[in-house]
Amino acid sequence: MVFEKIEEWLKYFVRIVSNCLKLHSHRTQNKAYFMQKP
Repeated sequence: MVFEKIEEWLKYFVRIVSNCLKLHSHRTQNKAYFMQKP
């Protein structure tokens, strides 16, 4: 089904985002900047 593919893509996307956050976890200024974005 389409939803299954979407779920797989979401898991993949979340993994990439979490990896990026881990890489830049020491850059709290950048994190705060992204949090302010709408």
